[in-house]
Order: sequence, then C-alpha cells, then structure tokens
Amino acid sequence: MEFPRRDRHRTRRKRRCAQSHQHGGRQRALARSGRRTANRSPIFSDESGEYELHVRAQDGKGTAKKYALHGAGYYDRPAWSPDSKKILYTDNSFSLYVIDLAGGASKKIASEPLYSPRKTIRGSWSPDSRWIAYGLNSLSYIQSVNVYSLEQDKSFAVTDGFRT
Repeated sequence: MEFPRRDRHRTRRKRRCAQSHQHGGRQRALARSGRRTANRSPIFSDESGEYELHVRAQDGKGTAKKYALHGAGYYDRPAWSPDSKKILYTDNSFSLYVIDLAGGASKKIASEPLYSPRKTIRGSWSPDSRWIAYGLNSLSYIQSVNVYSLEQDKSFAVTDGFRT
C-alpha cells in the first residue's frame, strides 16, 4: 500500500527518531582519516555518574577510552577533526570545546554571552585541522563568524556581526 506523501515523511521521521534513541539519545560522530572511515566512535556517556567522552571501536568490541569533560551538564555535537586527533563538542552553557585525544586535555574555545532557547554555537574544522570556524552571537543576538587557531591558541573575528 502506498502512503500519501505526507504520511511517508512522517514514517521516515519516526524511523530516524527511533534510530537516534538506540544509543540512549547520546550523539555519535564517525571519525575520518583521509578518505577512509576510522574504526573509532565517540559517545557521551554518564555510566560512571558523570558525563565523559567514550571513544571506542565502532563494532563495540574492546574497552572504551574515557576522557573527562570540562563544562556544564549535557554535552552534544561531537565533531572529529579531519586528522582524527581532536574532537569538538558543545555543552549546556552554550560553550564550544576542543579535546586533544592524545593527551586528554580539553580547552574552551568560545562561549555564547547570553542564553537563548536555541543553541547556535557550532564548530567546523578546516581541512588541515589547524583552524576551527564558529558563529557567535553578540549581546544583541547578531551573529559573527570567528575562527580559532589551534597553533596560536587565539580567536579572530572574520565578520563584524552585521548581516543583511
């Protein structure tokens, strides 16, 4: 039986929601090394009582390497660096962090100045894994684009925050 167009989209949406709850609502991101998918997957987990980043084999075998997280409450939006050595993530206070998987050090890159109903901060990696681009709201809720240099440990504003 063929569903009308509207019902078909609802069914697809329900399937996506069901798939996202298979991991307890925790978000995953797959690592990429060059053109091949790496065999590691990060998951934010609270199995120890505190949220941690667990990086384990995608097939679920073996033990997960656990990283302590700095920030507030719930963590989401994990994003692998193209060289698979670092992960970006955000927290409940609308802050953007980067964690170095080699040493386990986590660093806050930026934070929204005001809380809003919608989380707008999100990072994106440069292809060489040396820069992180992100949007940041001002006190008047006008977004500006910024880049963060991992080598210089410094952020630079790319736009002035005015959009047309």
